[in-house]
Amino acid sequence: MFHAVGSMGSSEQAVRLHFENHFIDQYFIFSFPKLRATNIGRYLFFEGLDYLDDALEKGKGVIVIHAHLGPRLLSLFALGLKGYKVNQIEGPIIEELSAFGGYCARQKVALEKSIPATLINGRQFLRPAFDALRNNEMVMMAGDGMGGGKFLGRQLAINFLGHKLKFPAGPDVLASKTGASLIPLFTIKGKGDPPYRAIIHAPLAVRHGRLKEREVANCVGEFVQLLEGYVIKEPYLWHFWDEFWERTGGAL
Repeated sequence: MFHAVGSMGSSEQAVRLHFENHFIDQYFIFSFPKLRATNIGRYLFFEGLDYLDDALEKGKGVIVIHAHLGPRLLSLFALGLKGYKVNQIEGPIIEELSAFGGYCARQKVALEKSIPATLINGRQFLRPAFDALRNNEMVMMAGDGMGGGKFLGRQLAINFLGHKLKFPAGPDVLASKTGASLIPLFTIKGKGDPPYRAIIHAPLAVRHGRLKEREVANCVGEFVQLLEGYVIKEPYLWHFWDEFWERTGGAL
């Protein structure tokens, strides 16, 4: 599959970079207690912050629809340090861990408490998300799913790299119900210092009100098309290759 996307040379090189990306993502969390507004610029540069600011001026909140690319929590942390009121919908907890795995999971949770954002349990009623948007805050939601082989909420089969894969409709439906702006964000590798760039796109067009099935599919598909472009360029940054076949339309 790596050979089919991107122009990075050998598949072996892409796989090595994918493992490197995985371990950077896992171990970067140990740096969280040291991150400050004064040093976050060493790690991440934002492009398109004006889209967020303009959307917040409308007073109906912003849903930031992001993907599992690069260090997954880096953009969330950086936006909080920049003074934005940020909320993140959390995914499922990995179950059936070993004793040591359980210990690591608890340490991860403890470190995540240093993130300057409110974490919302995605397995429960999302009233806190509605409240945050009503207060003109930012709610971050994963547009490529939660991971862990589990799927929360409504899923649609969307064309992605030549296959039909499951993608969540939740961000689009929430935007239509609340009138909040729906803004894509993708964290990719930079070409120098800082090592990562968070690219923020213009808001996706979502009609306020009850959406028809076709409208939901079109909106989800618009985000997936953007994600596909980034994955084709730098396939090793995407975290869900191990779940690719689980997400195909045959599993629906």
